[in-house]
Amino acid sequence: AYVGGFVDLITKRPTFDAQKGEVSFTAGSYDVYRWSADHNIPVSDTVAVRYSYSGEDSKGFYESEYRKTQSLYTALTFKPSD
Repeated sequence: AYVGGFVDLITKRPTFDAQKGEVSFTAGSYDVYRWSADHNIPVSDTVAVRYSYSGEDSKGFYESEYRKTQSLYTALTFKPSD
């Protein structure tokens, strides 16, 4: 009955093209608040790093339901040379 959904896969792999960042915030029903920040840094031609932070402060539909989370991720890419 009404089964469905979607998958949205967004890679957090560091890139070598440019230093860039992104910030997002989402607010929804039942006091749902989510936020994230990403920063990509190409260190050299062979090394790149990406820092990602995400958090959530949400109450739920049910009484005494809540979610308070914070996460910090770091990804490193290395391209070996010949």
